[in-house]
Amino acid sequence: MTPQAIKIIDPENLGTKLKNARIKRGLSLDRATKDTGIPFRYLEALESNNFNDLPGQDYINKNLRIYGKYLGIGWPELRRQSKEIFRLQKRKKLGIEHKYFMVLPHYLKSAVIFLIILGILVFLLWKVEEIFKPPYLKITQPMDGSITYDRQLKVLGQSQKEAEIVINNKPIFVDNNGNFETTIDLQNGLNLIKIIAKKRYSKINTAEVRVLLKEVK
Repeated sequence: MTPQAIKIIDPENLGTKLKNARIKRGLSLDRATKDTGIPFRYLEALESNNFNDLPGQDYINKNLRIYGKYLGIGWPELRRQSKEIFRLQKRKKLGIEHKYFMVLPHYLKSAVIFLIILGILVFLLWKVEEIFKPPYLKITQPMDGSITYDRQLKVLGQSQKEAEIVINNKPIFVDNNGNFETTIDLQNGLNLIKIIAKKRYSKINTAEVRVLLKEVK
């Protein structure tokens, strides 16, 4: 049995076939436009295989059928070639989109890495600031400028639990809630109580309270 020859369809020959058939009949595009009612730019696009300038596949097939009949070209042959063109264009479009999406993750990856690095830098700067930032310090008792008649005065305050508190050069214990208290001896007259709060590498936070001791005669 003689093997059947396989016809290779060259989609690029579609426009050439239409154009040659028109020229062979001595027709201009203007005349073909008037006879078929197909706009001039669409006929020009068909003869150039430029389907991207045409409204859509259904519209193209409709005009190909009309134009092919006008030029004496059978529709089955035109339909096979038009399908091949659509297939090639779709493959080309998918190839471009695939290339785009293959490149896109690269930019996303770079953006994620940049954000991670930026986040780490911001965190490190925050930690450095926290290390050198002086601890919170609040004296709740006594009030600055207060007067007392008792030689022993209780000093109460709040800070951070990791802070070191020194009152008049005496280290004071700080509990887990950051509270501290101590009792100091006052001298007759104006007393300056100096409270210092510091952490290992931080700056010092200082508070001063003036208390006047009046002895009862």
